[in-house]
Amino acid sequence: MPLFTAAENGHGSVAARPRVLIDGRKMKPFYWQHDGLIDGDAKSFAIAAASIVAKVTRDRHMEKLDGECPGYGLAKHKGYGTPEHWDALRRLGPTALHRALFLRKMNAETAPTEEQKEWGF
Repeated sequence: MPLFTAAENGHGSVAARPRVLIDGRKMKPFYWQHDGLIDGDAKSFAIAAASIVAKVTRDRHMEKLDGECPGYGLAKHKGYGTPEHWDALRRLGPTALHRALFLRKMNAETAPTEEQKEWGF
């Protein structure tokens, strides 16, 4: 408690601005002081742990979205560009959840279908 009170009253510094580890190259501009660490998940326990937490969180979110977007198989492929995901996009078209970058990647990997041309990617 005294530590927080001192910090709130401006008496001394409890901690400097945090320094963030990035898995990959350093980002510019970036609000926080940071270090880029290529292959960071193999070199840093903190990055590896954060990667696992992010993947589990994303997978759970995709399972929830599967109920909101039936037919896409999100609970199975978790939103990755599997053949099943591509097939669902061709059959059903993109949802508001599909990122433009993902759709452009799909288009770059396969020749666009007539439906894709209609969707504008």
